[in-house]
Amino acid sequence: MVNFKRQNKQNKKKDTQILNKNWWENNPMSYDWENRNNYEKFSIEWFNYIDNNFIRDSNIYHSAFSKIPFDQFIQYSSINDKDILEIGCGYGFHTEMILKNSKPKNYTAVDITTEAIEATKKRLKLKNIIFQNVNLINADAENLPLKDESLDFIWSWGVIHHSLNTEKIINEIFRTLKKNGKFRIMIYNKNSFRYYILGIFRGIFKLKFLKKNLQEINMEYTDGYYARHFTHKEVKNLFNKSNLKITKIKNLQDALLIPFPGARIICKIKIFKKISDFIMKRYGWFLYFEGEK
Repeated sequence: MVNFKRQNKQNKKKDTQILNKNWWENNPMSYDWENRNNYEKFSIEWFNYIDNNFIRDSNIYHSAFSKIPFDQFIQYSSINDKDILEIGCGYGFHTEMILKNSKPKNYTAVDITTEAIEATKKRLKLKNIIFQNVNLINADAENLPLKDESLDFIWSWGVIHHSLNTEKIINEIFRTLKKNGKFRIMIYNKNSFRYYILGIFRGIFKLKFLKKNLQEINMEYTDGYYARHFTHKEVKNLFNKSNLKITKIKNLQDALLIPFPGARIICKIKIFKKISDFIMKRYGWFLYFEGEK
């Protein structure tokens, strides 16, 4: 399991987003945990390596019939001719998937890093996905450079919890969505196996409780300069305050196996795989929700 290094000193809120941006510029989400991607950066082979790793770990999110990634969450045909925003495009996998499987009226993707915007532009060019209506912007989701009530659909996968002021992003979602506009979002789940069981295990057996609380312990194993975890109730309360309605919310199995060392070997035995799936489907690290304005 990856141990992320970051400053332990508490910084003022006004500095956090700068530190957050710098962290992601230096530690982009490449899904290359073992540093085996030796292809030329931003080459077609380099992107394919990243995508194969990501799809391998997220194949539970597409239906066996279609095999289109994330079609359990994005009804691609329903967003045709819509004004769409993606918050946090990273290296552009979701951008590619949406543009390949739908025909949006306008598509905007924002990311806090210049690295992500450059990568996504090169990805789309390499894949010959060229549209006049695609706009990729280096911007902070806390201050979206978009007009009021200009969007029909907002998609974000594992991003907005990395802001210290997630509430401000939620307000921006409300501001930019049209009436009856919809959103689909994934964030980190506080009521998860990873947060409590692994966090307490590390706190006790690695003596981390001597210096840190549970949130700080989890941060050592969580990507991003900062990462918040939310419960179902907290999500509903936050969005209700911004006059946004949550229509569906559930825990997701964030990986195929319980995140313990050696799990992939142990779970080759069917009974242990079934136990792992049973736990992770109920107490997975991802919290997914849908809603509308």
